[in-house]
Amino acid sequence: MKNIHNIEFYNGSKEELLPGFANDFPYIASRAELDNYAGRYVPWHWHKAVELFYMESGSLEYDTPGGGVLFPAGCW
Repeated sequence: MKNIHNIEFYNGSKEELLPGFANDFPYIASRAELDNYAGRYVPWHWHKAVELFYMESGSLEYDTPGGGVLFPAGCW
């Protein structure tokens, strides 16, 4: 499992460049260390892959067109 410290995009796009993702094996497992992200914030982005996550500690707030959604520790 790869530890992720920042978000990367394809050039000229807001599509996230997922580390290790390949069309012939479209699965990855990573651990996002959000405390290391600039401003502890992930900017708006998208990707074709389905994203499943588990909050190990702290909390995460998603901003959506319908409002904010809070995911506390232990949530998945």
